[in-house]
Amino acid sequence: MQGILHKQLQEKEHLKEIYNDLLAEQGKLQEELKELESSESRTAEILENEGIKTRELEKAQEGLNKELHSYRQLKEELTAEAERERRALERAEKRRQIVNIELIKLQEAGKYLEESLSEKFRVKPEKGISYEFPAGISEESLLKEKEFLEEEILALGEVDPGAIDEYERLQNRISFLEGQREDLLSGERGIHKVLKELDQHMEKKFLHAFQSIDKNFLDIFVQLFGGGQAFLKLTDPDNLLESGIEIIAQPPGKKLQNISLLSGGEKALTAIALLFAVLQYKPVPFCVLDEIDSSLDESNLSKYVHFLKKYAAGTQFIVITHRRKTMEEADVLYGITMEEQGVSKVVSLDLKQKAG
Repeated sequence: MQGILHKQLQEKEHLKEIYNDLLAEQGKLQEELKELESSESRTAEILENEGIKTRELEKAQEGLNKELHSYRQLKEELTAEAERERRALERAEKRRQIVNIELIKLQEAGKYLEESLSEKFRVKPEKGISYEFPAGISEESLLKEKEFLEEEILALGEVDPGAIDEYERLQNRISFLEGQREDLLSGERGIHKVLKELDQHMEKKFLHAFQSIDKNFLDIFVQLFGGGQAFLKLTDPDNLLESGIEIIAQPPGKKLQNISLLSGGEKALTAIALLFAVLQYKPVPFCVLDEIDSSLDESNLSKYVHFLKKYAAGTQFIVITHRRKTMEEADVLYGITMEEQGVSKVVSLDLKQKAG
């Protein structure tokens, strides 16, 4: 009997210990619940702030999109206007050639009519009709002259009574075509003037963009390479609209040379510097980069990723890469898997969401 009581007391003590442990565990769970509720509140506040920032960025992006659209429209209008003016100039040039040919034909026809009137009828259009008789006329000479004229008239054949009217019509036609030719030449001069003004405007815009990008290129090149110098050079400074552009670079410890003489990694990093120089001058809302980091070493890869993160605030980048460092810094990853033979599947991973 005493053994049973002793066993029951031990069991009671054991149950009491379990109960106390459960109470302690319940207290811990309640504290963890409070911490989770507090964390949930902070997370909600952070999400709300991020939502505000996202809306602000969307508004900024919308403004940039509108500005980009207006610039594209302006460029299309200028291009269309230049094309219209070029076509008008071509039509005017063709018309001028046709008018010149017709004018030459009419001048030849007028000259032929003048000669015909002078030879056949002794008529000069400017002075009217004149008859030429030799001095000291005698009856015999008159008869001979009469016979000669009759033979000449017979030799001429039928007289065209509309020759003088035709001559006057051709003269009026020549005057009209000369006026048309002068109008075409005046229009041609006007078109050349407009094209010259367009070229000057385009040269001014190009030179401003070129100088700004050249300055940005030098600054970013120095940051990426840790020194050195780089600049852009026009192959034909006197003809900006048809000039080529050379990329000159000097990494630290090397001589100044054309980009084509650099190593593969140096070429890639120089091209990246030029890309970010253009983005700094004229940010774009969207950019695709295809394996531009493939030839970079780890040190330069870190610099490249740093610049990507810096410009990602104003530009959305889609980066095609196999480099681990670049993928680690991405916001969202997309990949293609083939779980079954011949069946591809797109897999995405939101790194920010997983980290949160």
